[in-house]
Amino acid sequence: MITLHKKRSRTRTAASSRTASSIVTADPRGGWLLTGCTGLVGRFLLLELLKQGQKVCVIARGRGPFSGADRVEAIIQFWERDCQQHLPRPHVIDGSLLQPGLGLDWAAIESLSGQYQNVMHCAASVRFDLDSAGIEPLASNIDGTKNLLEFAASIKCSHFHYVSTAYVCGVTEDLVLEQPAAATTKFRNPYEYSKAAAEKLVRDATSFGTKTIYRPSIVIGR
Repeated sequence: MITLHKKRSRTRTAASSRTASSIVTADPRGGWLLTGCTGLVGRFLLLELLKQGQKVCVIARGRGPFSGADRVEAIIQFWERDCQQHLPRPHVIDGSLLQPGLGLDWAAIESLSGQYQNVMHCAASVRFDLDSAGIEPLASNIDGTKNLLEFAASIKCSHFHYVSTAYVCGVTEDLVLEQPAAATTKFRNPYEYSKAAAEKLVRDATSFGTKTIYRPSIVIGR
């Protein structure tokens, strides 16, 4: 079963928190594997998961002198100051969605097998034009989703949640229904195309008990 959620109204910070809370309480069984927690939506999801005391594993890349764990820790410390409460720490894996198996060795993958039932995939490139190499945002959004789907299946995850975008509707003045983008859809930019292509990968995946696609529109906040 696939549920498509699209949001046409502007989502502010408070709404982001409410949305995050409703997502992570939808199926609290068995812990969560989370990508994209350094982004705006992902950091709210991380907060809600930690506040609920759920078991969380975060996939995060290093940037510059900071490791993935350093970046996640900075976000958690921000939330602790903002919420004025101590938060538990997730298990952090310094992995890359651009590599098969997220770039992890066999032992690391085996240690995660059966530990997390839910996957929340928030990580994405949000650039609208192709980079100079003609790779991004296609590599992160399409290949990254493919690699995560295969990884999640290999560690026996049961429920896959994907944060897409309302703009997979492409160029249209028609009523947009909660259904997959048509094969004839025209897109304004590579970002829209890449998210529609990633949605198809999620829909076509056969290794999960449930798959849920979320389609926010414009998300703003801190």
